[in-house]
Amino acid sequence: SQILGSYTTFYDVPINHNVRKQWIDDAVSHTSKAKIVFLDPDVGMADAEGNAPKKTSYQSKDASNYIFLSEITPFMQGKTVIIYQSFGRHISHLDQVKKWEIQLRNRFPEVDIITLKFKARPPRAFIILPAAKHAKTIDARLEKMLDGPWGQHFTRYPGD
Repeated sequence: SQILGSYTTFYDVPINHNVRKQWIDDAVSHTSKAKIVFLDPDVGMADAEGNAPKKTSYQSKDASNYIFLSEITPFMQGKTVIIYQSFGRHISHLDQVKKWEIQLRNRFPEVDIITLKFKARPPRAFIILPAAKHAKTIDARLEKMLDGPWGQHFTRYPGD
């Protein structure tokens, strides 16, 4: 649709769980000139502890639905990273956000994490890890968005 502009790059190669590290390396290379990288695993991060769900090993085919915390690091080299994240059903959304933010803060202590909950059904989260050089601009644009008509559709979690 070109809604994001002609400068937008997509890496839409399905992940191959047998050569996962190579896939991550290729994706990082493909997005090397990007300022913002949007990671859109089917479900989101593996879990708050950085582990795959039960019955899912790092090498299993089911792991292709998740991104592991260690796999986020190579994308962050001076870039802002946004991660799509599904909410689980048995824990409050706020508690899930807190767990994600603690895990990410432990891994990326220098990053001011922003989590947006999109209130659609089903609700989902967008976790923003802004690069230092983008942080003020992203914060200002998010505030403008949330003060406008889109604000009714989102909840911002500023982190602790």
